[in-house]
Amino acid sequence: AEAVRLNPLVLSVVEPRFRADRSLMWDIVQRNWKMLEHCSPELKADWQLVLMAAKQLYKALQYAADILLFDRKFMLEAVGMNWKSLEYTPQKLRADKEIILLGVKADHNAIEHASVELREERAFMLQATKTNDGILAHLPENGVVRSDVEF
Repeated sequence: AEAVRLNPLVLSVVEPRFRADRSLMWDIVQRNWKMLEHCSPELKADWQLVLMAAKQLYKALQYAADILLFDRKFMLEAVGMNWKSLEYTPQKLRADKEIILLGVKADHNAIEHASVELREERAFMLQATKTNDGILAHLPENGVVRSDVEF
């Protein structure tokens, strides 16, 4: 384990038990988020480990287990840390107003990750514009926004 700790690049060739050792992998991932790729499937589903890696760079989420990416609370946490985490948000959660608005609060470009249905909903787009007026640049050119929703 110490050899792996000193030289994490050997992770791709070591026994699986090392990639499943939470303490070892925590130390390694803490130094380099990319090492999350070499973690066992169980550790890729470890909320704390994956968020720690994502704090370094949101792209660590590409190695996260689907069970985390489909977890609404997890994605709220990830998007709260970095709106660009929306890039790894499953389609189902791209229709979640709270998740999208959290991203929009940080950067108006986050609206691009919202579901089409959400972007066509007039009340939601009004709310998003109140959250970040940069959203105006993302409104449809034809001005077509569903009006069947009262606000």
